[in-house]
Amino acid sequence: MGALRAEEAGWQLRIVGVPSDLSVADLASQIDAAGLGGAVSVHAGLDAAGVRALIGEASLFVSASEYEGFGIALIEAMSAGLVPVVHPNASFTDLAARHPGIALCDFAEPAAAARAVRAAHAKLAARGRPPSEDLARYAWAGVAARYLDTYAQVRRAA
Repeated sequence: MGALRAEEAGWQLRIVGVPSDLSVADLASQIDAAGLGGAVSVHAGLDAAGVRALIGEASLFVSASEYEGFGIALIEAMSAGLVPVVHPNASFTDLAARHPGIALCDFAEPAAAARAVRAAHAKLAARGRPPSEDLARYAWAGVAARYLDTYAQVRRAA
């Protein structure tokens, strides 16, 4: 965020999730120490409606996570039409190999990460909000229909 805001002050980061290795107070302290109090906010323990509201205001899904078991947060973000910029952990790299719309960058390099975020945002501005055809298969309406179809097939076979 520091590198992004050094060139353009309007960038905002919303950290969404549940406390884990760091508490909300730990994050708030780090945000203040970095001088990013007005740019970064922490939203812990939101219900589904709260998360949905934040996603509706977002453009990008950015994750510096060094480990992901499967990458479900990335899948959920793509299903909501967010453009992902993520750390090249094993799960995200695997998904990026199948979906060229996923930008990988090493967040240990702030200037490079800021360039990747800016580039993803520029692509989004150029193409508009709807997810690409490649990512549309993760949209919940289609996923739910596939689940229901699978259940119907199992019932017919029983």
